[in-house]
Amino acid sequence: NFDSLGKSVQKDEGKNKLTCIRLYGVEGAKIRADECAEDCLTLLEGIEGDTRFLKEFVEYVRNRNH
Repeated sequence: NFDSLGKSVQKDEGKNKLTCIRLYGVEGAKIRADECAEDCLTLLEGIEGDTRFLKEFVEYVRNRNH
């Protein structure tokens, strides 16, 4: 709904925009998002210093519902 998405449902589809869902399908987009999140977390492991905020941010984006 608008409150969780911040825009009208199917707005992008109506404008024929290329989205991850259109490109990969719903399940494929979820898989691709998980792969990207894992890549980010792996890269963050290789960085010296405090990366907790960035790791938490990756998890936040990965688990949000809109």
